[in-house]
Amino acid sequence: MANMNQPEYGEEAWFERKFVNEGFEKAGAYYSHSVDGYQQFRYRFLLQILEKSSDLIIPSRVLDVGCGMGDFLKRIDDKFEASSLMGVDFVGPVVEAARLRYPQIEFIQDRLPHLEKIDDQFNLIIASEILYYLDKSERPQAIERLNDLLVRDGLILISSTLAPHTFSKRTILELVEDCFLV
Repeated sequence: MANMNQPEYGEEAWFERKFVNEGFEKAGAYYSHSVDGYQQFRYRFLLQILEKSSDLIIPSRVLDVGCGMGDFLKRIDDKFEASSLMGVDFVGPVVEAARLRYPQIEFIQDRLPHLEKIDDQFNLIIASEILYYLDKSERPQAIERLNDLLVRDGLILISSTLAPHTFSKRTILELVEDCFLV
């Protein structure tokens, strides 16, 4: 039985506790994506993918699901000057801090698989390092919802670690193949 005072990894309360206790400005803090070397490497890599995809789309209406503090959205805006940027995260204090940090970006609190507060469509949707937090039974519904939010000929960028506790190459491809070209 889980300790009632200690939220389990992946639960909203776990993320909120990490944010409240560690903040986001010090290297090593869970939300320190703007100063963390691994996150900087990951962001550069994802931006390179988007640059190489610029013959397919120019990101103009962008949704980042699981945006955290919004640092990747800011990088996209700096690179592509998108006309509309929206970040969504399910941790209230993180969303509030992101709004203060990047007032030019729209941030909302919502969660997969439903994303009930979003009714727009986007030509780029980012779902980076988030799908493995969902219960396996919710993942197909989350993919369908992301597909609903994507304009025709839009691009979705899904990234995830491949590991026994997340996905294998086969399981991630099986998850997305019914909705997206892979």
